Amino acid sequence: MAVSIDSKNGSAGTTGVAGTASSVNSTLPSGTEQSTSTRKALRPFWRSTGLLTLSIVAILDIVLSYLYFSLYKTHQQAVTVEQKESRHLIEMASTLASLAEKPKLVLLGSSVMAMPFFLLDQKESGDKNADYFTRKFDIRSLDNAFFHGQKNAVIGLGTDAAMVPDSYFLTHKFLLKEHKPEWIVLGLAPRDFSDTGPVKPSDSYQFQDLSELSDFPWTSQSYLADFNDASAYIASRLSFLYGQRAPIQDRARDQYLKLVSRMVPSEALPKPALPEESFSETDSAKRWNSSLKEYRRHYRDLNPGRIETSFAYLQRLFKLCKDENIKLIVVNMPLSKDNQKMLPQGFYENYKNRLQKCTATGGVRYIDASAQDFSRDEFSDTAHLNEIGATRLQQLISSEIQP
Repeated sequence: MAVSIDSKNGSAGTTGVAGTASSVNSTLPSGTEQSTSTRKALRPFWRSTGLLTLSIVAILDIVLSYLYFSLYKTHQQAVTVEQKESRHLIEMASTLASLAEKPKLVLLGSSVMAMPFFLLDQKESGDKNADYFTRKFDIRSLDNAFFHGQKNAVIGLGTDAAMVPDSYFLTHKFLLKEHKPEWIVLGLAPRDFSDTGPVKPSDSYQFQDLSELSDFPWTSQSYLADFNDASAYIASRLSFLYGQRAPIQDRARDQYLKLVSRMVPSEALPKPALPEESFSETDSAKRWNSSLKEYRRHYRDLNPGRIETSFAYLQRLFKLCKDENIKLIVVNMPLSKDNQKMLPQGFYENYKNRLQKCTATGGVRYIDASAQDFSRDEFSDTAHLNEIGATRLQQLISSEIQP
């Protein structure tokens, strides 16, 4: 490369450098054009591949959804309490939709409301083989006691492990418009306000199994106010694979544990602690002790935040019933003395006082059944009345409905 010195201004000539730069620059456009043309050539390929992938996923999603809901979901064996109650709820929704006339009275709450009248119906019908998890929705004993035996006059929508937000959800979902009853009787106990189960109201199996995308306009205002919850909810309703991600993960974990169990001696593996199901125990003494263990677990974490959330949903239910002209009765369900002793000191009295004030402020009828001093002989276990206790409870409700 030649570099000349200008004698007049002492500047270095750049003839060779300019020539080199020019030659380099001359090659840049062609390289850029080649890169651009390559991207243009690849772009249709990626577009078609992406479209094909999405199409395959969509078809797989539809096929799996059909197989699950038409075949597997119908015939799978329900093992856990939640699975049994989930299936019962789905059948309930179908039964309720098929009713020719709207019910006059609906029972809401957890098993503390559902179990006593199931046992009373079982006694009156003489069906000793009746199964709680396949119980009928028509409460015949109350049909006879309140409405001269009119069939389907009293419907039981109490579900196992239901919390206060679940009762609000079931009311809003099923008990408005053509199925609006004249009365709702809501049975409550401390466990219905705080439990060791799902933290968010939208995580309950009642909400997960029965809520639909068409419910989003009103569920988004209460259950899905958080953006992440709302996004996950919409995705789970639009995509079967996304909606079933938790069961898929559970099944993958189970298969992994089976594989590990073949490699590791069984005595070295931790034994999972299964929740107690006190009402499934046939021996009365064992059932009572099983109930004590169960409610120690329920009362392990009486979270103030969850209690506040439950009372907020209770007030929403008050307003909803008032707006819909539904007569609501709240019943503080009785608990055995053994059960009450497991609660923190002073908790039960504070709970009852707050519940009474809340109903008074909301203009809702209130029955404190715990003040009736139910004996141990009237309980099936520490928290659920038997058919004898249910008869007394029926009389308390009757005094409000038919004064």
